[in-house]
Amino acid sequence: MPPRALFAFLLLSLAWGSSYLGTNIAVRELGPFSMVLWRLGLGVAVLCAAAVVSRPAWPRSWRAYGAVAAYSVIGIALPLWLVSWSLRHTDSSLAAILVTTAPIFTMLIAHVALGDDRMTLGRVGGVLLGFGGVALLLSRELAAGVNSTALASVTLLAVALCYASASVFARRYTGGTPPLVNALVAQGSAALILAVLTPLAEGGYTLPQSGQVWLAVLWVGVFSSGVAFVCYYYLLHSIGPTRLQMVNFLILVIAMALGVLLNDEPLSWNRMGGSLLILSALVVANRKSVTSKVAPPPLQAAATGPLPSATQGD
Repeated sequence: MPPRALFAFLLLSLAWGSSYLGTNIAVRELGPFSMVLWRLGLGVAVLCAAAVVSRPAWPRSWRAYGAVAAYSVIGIALPLWLVSWSLRHTDSSLAAILVTTAPIFTMLIAHVALGDDRMTLGRVGGVLLGFGGVALLLSRELAAGVNSTALASVTLLAVALCYASASVFARRYTGGTPPLVNALVAQGSAALILAVLTPLAEGGYTLPQSGQVWLAVLWVGVFSSGVAFVCYYYLLHSIGPTRLQMVNFLILVIAMALGVLLNDEPLSWNRMGGSLLILSALVVANRKSVTSKVAPPPLQAAATGPLPSATQGD
């Protein structure tokens, strides 16, 4: 990997891996709607600056904008709100592990929705390993009965399903549009949705109160939602989607390390075992699937749902 691509790869991993902890800190003072609105607003500002510098070609068809706007609901607004809500009831490392299952759901959905991205024996093995990891991961939480932590865990699996569905949707309906335009329109559309919903759901717009929360919001908005997208699309073109999938591993490692070291989160045996099974599932499922045309779904939610419409081979 060239040095510039390696730097972008590490930067992207840090940006998306740290977004879980940043969101977990921010929702201590902000409601889920306010948190997502802040995040998207700052991310759009960064992407606008990137668009001014790179001057991408904007599509002339309103249909293209409509597809991206539809994506913004299932791939950005809804999953980010669900993540923010969940992180009020569980910790950042558990959230990162559960959202990492998104590629597993992507394989199942792509098999049904895309004629040229079928299940293979390796993918079936990966799916079984992945769900085994989820079962092990949630064994302690679910054994405690129905509570806010268990509900948050199930919600985070719904986030992974949202990202997977959005990835396949984008593959089918958002091709031909420059990636930066896709990202900017999608985040902008999601920000507009949250701008309308936030005062209705939370009674107004909320400002962070403490310096720690201000730092978390700025970090997640500027770095995890803005700079990360620039890195993501640069890497799609420079190293291709298959090698880019390796970012999922670093995201999980960084998210768990930050949660344990900076947020005093537990590192239990079932979390370690479950995360290892899920990561093994990704390895097994992708070992012989280098021709897959669906880019890895964003796991930053941590990530804000990158659009895989500009994928190319390695």
